[in-house]
Amino acid sequence: CDWSSDVCSSDLVLAGAVWAVVLAAPAASAGLDGEKQFKRKCGACHFVTDKKKLGPGLAGIFGRTAGTFKPFNYSRSMKAAGRADPPLVWSAETIDAYLANPKEYIPKNKMSLRPIRKAEERAAIIKYMEQATAAQ
Repeated sequence: CDWSSDVCSSDLVLAGAVWAVVLAAPAASAGLDGEKQFKRKCGACHFVTDKKKLGPGLAGIFGRTAGTFKPFNYSRSMKAAGRADPPLVWSAETIDAYLANPKEYIPKNKMSLRPIRKAEERAAIIKYMEQATAAQ
């Protein structure tokens, strides 16, 4: 290859661009804005306060037994998850599994959220929820 030729230089530019994208991808996912993700995916139905919306308020969600936020009217399946032995208690891990596929995690629940497939998006949402609900 003659380094001064157009073919070699265009190959190097392309290779450099590919590496720039590859190296930037982890930084972009690590910097997801959890509040923005929450508002986009959860905010239509939930507040991070104790106020209910279409869905229950999420203040105190971490450590709460599923289906127990009053006065929200939960589905039978969500109430049953909270009465199971052992009961479903919300934690970062259980919320992550739920957000990954709500209808599979608790079949016949009322939440209409489509699965959040990307682990980084779920992690950003959960981190935001932990911070926003801790102050309540």
